[in-house]
Amino acid sequence: MNKALGFLLSGLVHGLLIWLYFPLSAEKPEPIEPPKLIPLELAQFFPEPEPEPEPLKLLDDTEMDHTWWLEKQLGLIDKIGLQNYLQSQM
Repeated sequence: MNKALGFLLSGLVHGLLIWLYFPLSAEKPEPIEPPKLIPLELAQFFPEPEPEPEPLKLLDDTEMDHTWWLEKQLGLIDKIGLQNYLQSQM
């Protein structure tokens, strides 16, 4: 491909990208509403939002996996010794 054709194709591609980008960049984001505040005297009449439940099962699974991994590493240290274990980790 000669240089002129390469420059022409490059210009067309970049022109197309700019033509597609500008309408997208001109869109204004939706405004964010500030939180509605109420006086403290009236706050007692509004129910508190319920807290989101914690993902206990996921937390329990990851703790079990970590415990299993630690027990495995300690078992290896007991079997082959600390020096050999450290050398195998390098």
